[in-house]
Amino acid sequence: MRPYLIFTPCLWLTNNVLANNTTRTPIEVLETYSEAFQSHGTLEIDGSYGALIIEGSSSPNVRLKLEKKTIKGYNLADHDQFKKDIDQTLVRFQRMSPGYLRLQTKLPRFNLKRPLQGRSNLDLTYYLTVPRDTKLIIRHDVGLVKIREVIGQLDVRSKVGEVEVSLSESHNSSIHASTRIGDVESDFHPEVTRKLLLGAELNDDSGRPRHRVDLQVGVGAIKITRQRPETI
Repeated sequence: MRPYLIFTPCLWLTNNVLANNTTRTPIEVLETYSEAFQSHGTLEIDGSYGALIIEGSSSPNVRLKLEKKTIKGYNLADHDQFKKDIDQTLVRFQRMSPGYLRLQTKLPRFNLKRPLQGRSNLDLTYYLTVPRDTKLIIRHDVGLVKIREVIGQLDVRSKVGEVEVSLSESHNSSIHASTRIGDVESDFHPEVTRKLLLGAELNDDSGRPRHRVDLQVGVGAIKITRQRPETI
């Protein structure tokens, strides 16, 4: 009987741990927004963090699909409690003028900043579609900023993370990209200046550019890629 008595508590403990692990799941919330916009309008994005993915389109509207997901997993019984914390992270559009929209992210005051992990227990992913000629002003906190199919002026600043911008072969922009700590890479301009062996800088004012692309990252990297046509 002794082996049986020893085995039974171990089996109960193993099954209990597995049961607890299977019920601890992240909490996910999906929000969608749509705003009418004007051609050549300005979209300002303030306080975003996580992954910010922007794509230009032929639609006259600005559309946002926002995914909120907790980094940690929770028991199903606790989901309602932590769902309230998620709802306190507010992402809202403000119309400053007919051709000027601001998208602002506000976090609960009790959230503390943790190095390289954002300012809360949430992963935010913004999927934005904007008119192609939109001027973008972005002030990002921590994470990825990715922009594609946008031909308007770009003014992007990120504290920590990576900025990726895809430009067409026929782009007509002056490009200024710099990092305090990190690298700058460009398919168009391989010549990058190192700054004190920690950061990097790229400046291109060749020709008579129609738009300005200004990219700045505190700690991280900047990649400027050549946009290739979609293949079927």
